[in-house]
Amino acid sequence: MGTRMSREPQVGGVLADRTVAFLAGAAGARQTAALRPWEAVVSAGGRAVLVHPDEDEARLFGQFGTDGELPLERKLSEVHVEDYDALILSGHPDADDPLFQTPDAMRMATAFYLARKPIAALGRAPALLVRAGLVDDRMLTSWPGLAEEITAAGGLWHDYPVVVCRCGPNVLVTGRGPGDMREFCATLVDQIARGAERSGT
Repeated sequence: MGTRMSREPQVGGVLADRTVAFLAGAAGARQTAALRPWEAVVSAGGRAVLVHPDEDEARLFGQFGTDGELPLERKLSEVHVEDYDALILSGHPDADDPLFQTPDAMRMATAFYLARKPIAALGRAPALLVRAGLVDDRMLTSWPGLAEEITAAGGLWHDYPVVVCRCGPNVLVTGRGPGDMREFCATLVDQIARGAERSGT
């Protein structure tokens, strides 16, 4: 039986009135790597929006929506960064995901970076940031197999559960993998709330 995902945020949470774009790859969508950050955002009062390639709508709905309840969603080609307060990327720790190699996904991540909005990425998902050229002089963690790729791209890789980097135009939160999920979720909620506070001043 699938996991029911709440469509309604909790009133009065730290992310109240905030909207978070959620780009989940095909492999990550079946794992807690995708489900737990979504639930953390909603539980904190945020509005989570699933972003997906146009052709993958039915498949992703089958993985996320259960019992006839579908998540809020937008097609990747229809995303406008000004409509969102943060971006979350989730990738499976054991396999590359084609979604994180697509030009549209790279453009989306770059738009959030340039708009100075928080980005959180878990497991293999930081590979998208590498391919988009967004890790130079940034501190981050990831699934350990990405360490060499991140370092070669100018990033400063650390073998920590979660790394928060504020040395750049935006806040970057990265998590090593599903084993560090609790800390990753708590940190991304805190940093998105802080980023939202800054952007509203």
